[in-house]
Amino acid sequence: MYYFFFQGIKLKLIWSILAANSRNSSNILSLILGLALLSFTGYCQRLEEVSVSDHLKNSMYDATELTADIIWICGENGLLQQYSNGKYSDINYPSLGINLLKFHRKGNSLFIAADNGVLYSYSIVSKIWKVHRFEKFKKQCFYDLYSNANGELFICGGASKISIGELALPKGFLIKVTDLDSLEYETIYSSKLKFVWSVFEDSDENLKFSNYNGFKSKVFALDIENGTQKKTNVVRGLVYDHFNVGESTYFYGSKSFRYTKDGLVGKYHANQKQPSFTNELKNSGFVTDMFNDGHYTYASTFNGYLYKIENEITKPLNNDNHFSIYSSVSTEDGILLIGHGGGILKLVD
Repeated sequence: MYYFFFQGIKLKLIWSILAANSRNSSNILSLILGLALLSFTGYCQRLEEVSVSDHLKNSMYDATELTADIIWICGENGLLQQYSNGKYSDINYPSLGINLLKFHRKGNSLFIAADNGVLYSYSIVSKIWKVHRFEKFKKQCFYDLYSNANGELFICGGASKISIGELALPKGFLIKVTDLDSLEYETIYSSKLKFVWSVFEDSDENLKFSNYNGFKSKVFALDIENGTQKKTNVVRGLVYDHFNVGESTYFYGSKSFRYTKDGLVGKYHANQKQPSFTNELKNSGFVTDMFNDGHYTYASTFNGYLYKIENEITKPLNNDNHFSIYSSVSTEDGILLIGHGGGILKLVD
């Protein structure tokens, strides 16, 4: 509504200038061309339903683009689906019926962090699956993972119940896998009272991880060679994950452990522990993902809303929540938002 209101003001401005310059036809032509371009500079986005489905009864946790026209989606109770040309299909893999929580791609290898201390690896070239079971973590989940330029694989997580929103002793950890085939690893961090939600590289390529104690999230920078950790940031709330845009690192999650209530999004300050800004999203549910379309940065939420972040102000893009939005995927056809039950939204201009 406001978009069209401002466009109307621009049109009135065009006619006023034309009337004042009606004796000079060349000026009129220049004004028409220039101001007509001005009247179309508004960048107005909306969500369009691409697929509405309820055949996937299990919750979905993450999605990734495998190839230009193939998306893989993982989720609850071993859910692993392929979405291509508007259709879903099952993926044949060595399922254990456990929750599949997060994708991570490194070259032609795809990793899936799972429950019960299980890590799946898949070769995109040979199409061979491997199941790696870490017995020490059989009562815990691998929640997030990251591999650096040296090929080192880092995995974090904690108690399985925490990952699905239930109360439990967190038993958080961060490990570095030194030999995947022999399941050898080095423990970088562990805490019975804190769940480790995220391991990531910030916009300056510093390796970091974040934990949560029920009230605050703390971010630590890792010095792998010296085996040291340095606290860099503190956020009131649950930091679920991170997203880099240019020289900035955003964080997102929920205001508290009540993940269906208020969402949280903000940006770290380069030289201070406190964030440069933090926005609470009332009744949005926790922020599930963030992405950038080349113009703006967006945040999707558990309760089905999409927010646009502009000048550190977070604005809702949609007033009707279609379904829970779990993940975003940037494809050649645009940005797709994967939702509950297999529903898919597309961000369009």
